[in-house]
Amino acid sequence: MRTASLDGAPVQTGVCLSLTPRTFARRFKLATGETLTNYLHRLRINAARHMLENDARGIHSISGAVGYNDTAFFRRVFKRHTGQSPGQYRQRFGINPPESVAINARTPHR
Repeated sequence: MRTASLDGAPVQTGVCLSLTPRTFARRFKLATGETLTNYLHRLRINAARHMLENDARGIHSISGAVGYNDTAFFRRVFKRHTGQSPGQYRQRFGINPPESVAINARTPHR
């Protein structure tokens, strides 16, 4: 079994195919048109986009949930793939936080 590394995390490649990581990477790119690293980033960023749109968790928590241990790196990759930071993306497409309502203990009498 051969392993490659993606952002420091081991990724098993060519396990059933008995391919070296380099051969697997070349064949993967030939078949899909993108590198294995870019493919995995795209999958992770799409999952993060979904979470930012539908979940109230913080960006640090979401970055960990999609496989990025380094939040700063997650922010850079997210911006590279979407053109905006995770916070900007959430403001534009995310769930609307409930508006804060000021409650006045005194009500006007009429």
